[in-house]
Amino acid sequence: LELELSLHRGPTLVEFVQDFNCARCDQMAPTMDDLRAGYSKEVKFHRVSYLSARNQYPLSICPTYLLVFDGQIVKQLSGNQPYPILAAMLDNLVAAQTQSVNDSDESLVSEKEREDDAEIPLSN
Repeated sequence: LELELSLHRGPTLVEFVQDFNCARCDQMAPTMDDLRAGYSKEVKFHRVSYLSARNQYPLSICPTYLLVFDGQIVKQLSGNQPYPILAAMLDNLVAAQTQSVNDSDESLVSEKEREDDAEIPLSN
């Protein structure tokens, strides 16, 4: 998971859950399903076993959520989280991704304009 997160560009939500005997995880399942449905084109989602990851990540309770952008953890949330809170955070990550893409496109355009300007002969 760590390698995949470091290579992925853009927003990612990692959900650490137990697949058994976790009432909070069960309560969050519909919220997470709604988030996946609404953000599947813009956000990469990972569902990871809490037990297998608790020694790799700073996890205190289950469920725990990591919001990751361009391979960097930007926010960690633990316990049940309401849809509006998670959605607002995903909106911010998607907006950051859009801004990053726009900045990159503008940089490419500016570079192309500089190349074009260099090719125009100046007349005396």
